[in-house]
Amino acid sequence: MLWGIITAADDLMHRHARLLDAIGIVGFVLGCASYAGFLRLPTLVVLPAALGTILAVLRYAVWDGFVTPRLEARREQRDRGP
Repeated sequence: MLWGIITAADDLMHRHARLLDAIGIVGFVLGCASYAGFLRLPTLVVLPAALGTILAVLRYAVWDGFVTPRLEARREQRDRGP
């Protein structure tokens, strides 16, 4: 079940890669402008530094260590054909 959700999300992101790239670029520009003081963005969530670090480590451990290799193998199999 979980793997089916991840596969569906990967397919969706693959189809809309350009839109997601544009959203990422806009987010980066807005973040830089906010940090430089050119723009004031609302603070949505404030996380303590330790919790933010723990969440970042968990994200990279799970995503890069578990999900990414399986997605790459699936993409390779899909591109190779039946």
